[in-house]
Amino acid sequence: MGTTMADEERKELVLDYFKRLDAGTDFMELFAPTARVYYPKWGVATGTDEIAELFGDVAETVTAMSHDYTYFNYIINDDLVVVEGTSTGETADGVEWRADDTPGGGRWCDVFEAERYTACSSISTPTTRVRTRHATPGTTSDASVVG
Repeated sequence: MGTTMADEERKELVLDYFKRLDAGTDFMELFAPTARVYYPKWGVATGTDEIAELFGDVAETVTAMSHDYTYFNYIINDDLVVVEGTSTGETADGVEWRADDTPGGGRWCDVFEAERYTACSSISTPTTRVRTRHATPGTTSDASVVG
């Protein structure tokens, strides 16, 4: 059995994943060999080979992406880390997205399971509606997850 992670280590693991993803650097070592990743419009990838294929396919559809780390909202409960945030970017077709007031405009929510130090065993990007905060403190609205 691996070393148990503290909440702050889980949060740092997730943040490291997003920073590597944005920088285009390798992040596969962050996954356990039997990890599972769900991504809308792709499906479930099991194991690091399929996960690499999933991210390769997704990378073909996006030419630029940047996550707004400063504004991430985290919920950590045991091995689960839920992170909600916004991103900006451009698709391979030249369509730009950014966090704005339109439903789904650069807003997303991912669920990570971090069982052991430096290993994610699963990531799920839900296709359900999530609660997101607007710039005005104390207000929320429903927004579809873009995937």
